[in-house]
Amino acid sequence: MVGQLEVGGKKSDSLSSDQQQRVAIARCLVGLCDRAISRGAFGAKVTGGGRGGYMSAIVPDKETQGKVAASFIADGYQTIKAEIGR
Repeated sequence: MVGQLEVGGKKSDSLSSDQQQRVAIARCLVGLCDRAISRGAFGAKVTGGGRGGYMSAIVPDKETQGKVAASFIADGYQTIKAEIGR
């Protein structure tokens, strides 16, 4: 019984660590959403799940798109720029 409790305790620790990692990633992504909005995006959203995710932002024009992307690239984040509806 004690052995089973030890195994259960270790699994619980690893789950807790995993949950902490997810919270840290989510905070980072929310921060990126806030940054995009502060640089002129109409809005931004976190999506994805598990051990990562990404955020997307809707911007009014290519100039704003460039500002948002440049601020992310300067901090080492990867960006994908796309144009929808043209």
